[in-house]
Amino acid sequence: MWRRCVRRWEKLLTPGARRTAVNWAIEEKGYSQRRAYGLIGLEPKTYR
Repeated sequence: MWRRCVRRWEKLLTPGARRTAVNWAIEEKGYSQRRAYGLIGLEPKTYR
C-alpha cells in the first residue's frame, strides 16, 4: 500500500511517510510493531 503513496526511491523523511511505511510493514508483511518501528527508524511516540 505505501508503495502507491510513496515513490519507490523516495526517502522516508516526513513522519507521515514513515507512519505509512510502518502500516505497510505491519499489515502486508506481518511484522510486529516494535520490529516495524526499528526497520523504518521511527519512535513509537511519533507513530501514536
